[in-house]
Amino acid sequence: LVSLEKWAEAWRTKNVDAYLACYDSSFKTAKFKTHDEWASYRKDRINEKSKISVKIVNPQIKLTGNKAEIKFVQQYSADAINSNSVKLIQMEKINNK
Repeated sequence: LVSLEKWAEAWRTKNVDAYLACYDSSFKTAKFKTHDEWASYRKDRINEKSKISVKIVNPQIKLTGNKAEIKFVQQYSADAINSNSVKLIQMEKINNK
């Protein structure tokens, strides 16, 4: 849960370098062909907001070996956006991190 809180804090404080460091360099989404494309998009999206609030509510953790799945409600607000959504984050311990 410490890693998840660090991720949320980095996002909340708009510390883009710390936020991106929460993701492995191989991470990408279906919308972006490479990690660098995704990272550039996220950097722009975070920096354009005047203020960001991210809260993690009711986290449920499932551990399997070096992997963890965390399901939670994400309460997010930034500028005119307010949302509550269920998120599932998958984490994997790599090089003891």
